[in-house]
Formats: sequence, C-alpha cells, structure tokens
Amino acid sequence: MNDWQEKRRYVRVPFSAKLTIMSVSGKQVYRGNSINLSRGGIGLYCEKFFPTGARLVIQVEMHHKGKVIKDQLTGIVRWAEIEQDGAILGVEFDELLNPTKNHDLCNVLDLK
Repeated sequence: MNDWQEKRRYVRVPFSAKLTIMSVSGKQVYRGNSINLSRGGIGLYCEKFFPTGARLVIQVEMHHKGKVIKDQLTGIVRWAEIEQDGAILGVEFDELLNPTKNHDLCNVLDLK
C-alpha cells in the first residue's frame, strides 16, 4: 500500500468516463479517461502531463442506464506519473461530491 492509499478517506471504485481536462490558468483542452472515483477525488489518464499542485477543471461525460451524465469538477493534482502517451494523475476535488450538486455522479458511485 502506498502513502496515498493510506491517506485516502473515501473508498475509490472503478469508474469509466470520457473526460475533458484543462488547467484552471490555461486555455488548452486535453482528452482523458477516468480510472476510478471517490467522493473526494478521481484517478485518471490524460494525454498531457500536469505536475503535482496543478489546478484542473475536469468535465465528465458518460452514459449510464440510457442517460448521458455530464458534470464539471475542479481539483488539484496530488500525484502524477508520466506514461508513454500522457500521464496518470490523482486529483483531489476542491469540494466533495455531494448528492445535491453532483446527483448523477453520486448515484453511479453509490451503485458500485
């Protein structure tokens, strides 16, 4: 178990969705895919490397039970690993996912 797994307060579950990712300070948009999700953060693959501490805007789009789910999340990169064609990132959300603001994502998370 690594340090981040020991520090996690919320259980992460496998989660697959298409992502659009951009730096809060940037205008360039990058594609990505989610790997896992918790109420406090997301693990994802991105075609661009963002260093630890980078602030991101993440747009989520997925199909679930015949419905298109879209949400926009913000957070900070807590760890990053360079991959051959991009990077694997661990992002902590600025605000926990909650059923009022992130109803559809919370429903998907609760079903896992």
